[in-house]
Amino acid sequence: MQPEERDPAYLWDMLQAAREVEEMMAGNDLEAFLGNRMLLRAIERSVEIIGEAARRVSESYMTNHPGIPWRKIIGLSIPGSVSMVRLMRRCFLSKKGAHPFNHDKELVKYSACLI
Repeated sequence: MQPEERDPAYLWDMLQAAREVEEMMAGNDLEAFLGNRMLLRAIERSVEIIGEAARRVSESYMTNHPGIPWRKIIGLSIPGSVSMVRLMRRCFLSKKGAHPFNHDKELVKYSACLI
């Protein structure tokens, strides 16, 4: 299977992980997040999955979708590269529910919260 043929699977993984983060954040505020190490680790792992899947997306797909900050998203998968507390502060302070799900646009909006 060519790399381009696998792109939809990687994008699906990114989408699923982003939805999981939104589900985990729903109903929680920043204080609840900071006081729950299990929630912190779960969100941290989902963010890493987003970065790992982005790393596997083909160069041709990335080139054809320059509006998505691929390198920054990929950087999310590097352990210790992201302060989860800073990341979640940014996400909680952004407008909740402002990430409509519709493929490429969703990735751009969600990643804007993350980076």
